[in-house]
Amino acid sequence: MTMLRESRADAAILAAAKFCEPGLDDQLACYKHLEQAGVPFLVLEFEEKMTSFEQMAMQVETFAESLMFATGDQPPKPSTEPKQIASVGGTHS
Repeated sequence: MTMLRESRADAAILAAAKFCEPGLDDQLACYKHLEQAGVPFLVLEFEEKMTSFEQMAMQVETFAESLMFATGDQPPKPSTEPKQIASVGGTHS
């Protein structure tokens, strides 16, 4: 939650590998904190040997659009600048 506040993020994305017990435990703890704080979030699970992430990309895009429409913000203009993403450490099995 500290990283979320310090980055002034409006929402969070939780991702964990399927069948990774420690990662899913961390995800559940974060889920509860975000829910209690009223922070919108998206939960993603992936298989460790996944080669295509198109479905996940579509889920993230849909989540981002839902946030923009909820706040009335306009979609950002395309930029050639690299985007910085804050991540919370996870556990891998």
